Amino acid sequence: MSLTYRVIDFGHNKLTHVSVDGRHMGIVDHKTSDGAERYRQHLSDNGYIEETQIKEHKKMKSRTAAIAWAFFLGGVGAHKFYLRQPLWGVIYATFFWTAIPAILSLIEVVILLCTSEESFSVKYN
Repeated sequence: MSLTYRVIDFGHNKLTHVSVDGRHMGIVDHKTSDGAERYRQHLSDNGYIEETQIKEHKKMKSRTAAIAWAFFLGGVGAHKFYLRQPLWGVIYATFFWTAIPAILSLIEVVILLCTSEESFSVKYN
């Protein structure tokens, strides 16, 4: 089963066209903040899509990007902000002058390199 979202931005308004296996399922108006979420829930409740497919729609974090952030700017905690861990990002940024965050981020680069895509996705997405 293939779920497709296409966001159409009119500047002042956004619409999302939803299709399942090429069949038009509807258009969601984003004037209300929960409009798209309610429509996705409707599709899920009626058996058109599964929860795992809904999760795939959300912006996924890339393991490769996390490795790059940790390698190049890990000493100031950039990878922590990228991985939605802002408290750790602030701690790294606060203590960057001690070089401890830089050492920790290099260790985290090795850990991320050894982590599979699946386990990374489970943990961070």
